[in-house]
Amino acid sequence: FEVAKKTMEALAKVQNGTADNPEVAAQFDDYSVFHQLRISPYIDFLVGKYPELKDDAEKLKDSLLNVKRVVVHADYSPKNIMTMKDRSICILDYEIAHYGNPAFDVAFFTNHIILKSAHFRKLSDAFLNMLIEMTDTFFANVTFTDPKQLELSYIRQGVFYISGEAGYRLGHDQIDFSRKRISDHTVESFPSFRRTARDPFVRIYSNELPVIPPLD
Repeated sequence: FEVAKKTMEALAKVQNGTADNPEVAAQFDDYSVFHQLRISPYIDFLVGKYPELKDDAEKLKDSLLNVKRVVVHADYSPKNIMTMKDRSICILDYEIAHYGNPAFDVAFFTNHIILKSAHFRKLSDAFLNMLIEMTDTFFANVTFTDPKQLELSYIRQGVFYISGEAGYRLGHDQIDFSRKRISDHTVESFPSFRRTARDPFVRIYSNELPVIPPLD
C-alpha cells in the first residue's frame, strides 16, 4: 500500500500547509464548478429521491460551502493520481479546486474505493484493507485541527457521497439500500475514535452495495 499511503500523506501535507490562510483562500474562492459537479449530482440528487433527507442534506451543503479551512482538490480519486517510475506520485486535474471543507477530499476518495470494492468482489478485502491504511495515514498526519472531529465530518459526508454516486450512476430505483443505510446508521452511531469509527462505516456500507460498472 506504499503508493496509496502516499496519496494520503500528500493530502494531509496540502491541508496542513494551506489551513486558515486568507491569501490562499482568496485564490480559490470560486465555488460554481464545485456546486455543479459535486453538490448537484450527489446531494441534490439524493434529496430529490428522498425528501426526508433534506434537513441533513442542507446541513451538509452548508458545511461544504461555508466551512473554508483548506485547499480542497474536489476530485481526489484514483484516476487523478499518477504514479511515477520512482513510485512518487503526481496529482492531476484541479478544475474543481476551491478553499473549503477539509473532510471532503478524504471522504470523496473513500467513496471511490468502497464502490470499487463492491464491483471487484474478489478484491474487496484488499480494497478495504488498503482504505483503512490510507485513512489511518491521513488522520495521523493531520496537524491543523483535531483529527477526531475531522473524522466525524468525514463519516457524515461519506454516507451521502456513496449514496449519491450509486444513485446517480445506477438510477433512482437502485438506491433504496443507500437511503436505508443512512436512516439506520447515522453518524451518532459511530464512536469518534479513528479505527472504531471507520471500520463499521466501511463494513456496513460496502457489504450491501450492488454490483456496479467500473466508475472510471
